[in-house]
Amino acid sequence: MFRTVLLLFCMSAAIYGALSCPSSKKKSEPDATPETKEDPPKDRSDWPSENQFHPGGCYRIHGIGPRAELKKMSPRICALECAGKSPKKSQSFGLAYGDTCLCESELESRMLPTELDPEVHCSHRCPGNHRQSCGGDMAVAYFNLSAVLSSTKKDKFEQGAKFYPVIPESRPIRCQSKEYIQANVPIVLAKGRRMSHLVCATECVRRDFYEKFKYFGIDSGNKCYCASKLPTAHMAIKIEKCSSRCPGNHRQSCGYKGAISYFNLRTTLSSPKPDKYEQGATVTPDNFRLAGCFYDESHKDTTSMYPRKPMSYKVCAQACIDYDLYDKYKYITIKDAKKCHCSSGLPAKQHKINDTDCKQSCQGKLCMGYNWQAYFEFTRRKPYN
Repeated sequence: MFRTVLLLFCMSAAIYGALSCPSSKKKSEPDATPETKEDPPKDRSDWPSENQFHPGGCYRIHGIGPRAELKKMSPRICALECAGKSPKKSQSFGLAYGDTCLCESELESRMLPTELDPEVHCSHRCPGNHRQSCGGDMAVAYFNLSAVLSSTKKDKFEQGAKFYPVIPESRPIRCQSKEYIQANVPIVLAKGRRMSHLVCATECVRRDFYEKFKYFGIDSGNKCYCASKLPTAHMAIKIEKCSSRCPGNHRQSCGYKGAISYFNLRTTLSSPKPDKYEQGATVTPDNFRLAGCFYDESHKDTTSMYPRKPMSYKVCAQACIDYDLYDKYKYITIKDAKKCHCSSGLPAKQHKINDTDCKQSCQGKLCMGYNWQAYFEFTRRKPYN
């Protein structure tokens, strides 16, 4: 009975809008928005980022493993190489050592965020385009891949632009004792590479994208120096002291033991002509003649050489020629079967003995006795005038 009365009362109230009554059914609630969680951020501490690296920057690298090295390397060549490996993922790449291409995956673990001065550390010219930088020793030039591939500046990214050194005359502009200079660390070339003005100047041009070097210098046959300025002049020594012939070109001065020959460094777009400064010119000894037999008295103008080859008069004479660009030495003699002496003159006449004493003892190659030495005169065979 109570339920009937309550139902009639609610129906009457609903008609007049005076009261709302509870329903026997619950009103349906809208579905709640499902809770979603964002993926945790990936650890990109070692990845190149806008905060760490920027295109055109120069950065330190370490632990380089297998990498692409091409004789015609350039930013475009490296960009194409990396785009071919990962066309969708690669966004950047780097160039180091002048010819080494490092794609993004290689940069992630090897590039450090400390930025370096590009004029000092990323100054190697690209072999395929000398108008561009290809990093440096233990330093990488950082590039944006899409920017390089989409560039329409043919003058900047085209292949083939080359700078060559202007080969100077043989005579140095300065001969400087290494004892008095604070030079840059020399470029020490492998023994298989025969040093010359062309070889050293080319190395300096290759490492000078920002054109800071004004001079190059050579000493000890395989040490090449690149310099922005000359050492102080008051410590210079006589030009004739830098009398070592370049192993790659006997017409040229390559310093001396403990002395550096300096030359002007200039560039040109024309390749060097294969004229008198071409590689390979070698001066050799010729026409040995017994000049006299003397008691073992050191001549005042004698230089000692210690060739690495087994001693003979030909080996001794060649050693003297290699250190005598100005043709000062005319005679040679050998002492103790291993010491080669180069001399511009003969000992004093009072020390001379009968030549037959030397001739009778010349069964072997060395022609010497206990207290006397045979001096031989020699000439030079030159492949040029």
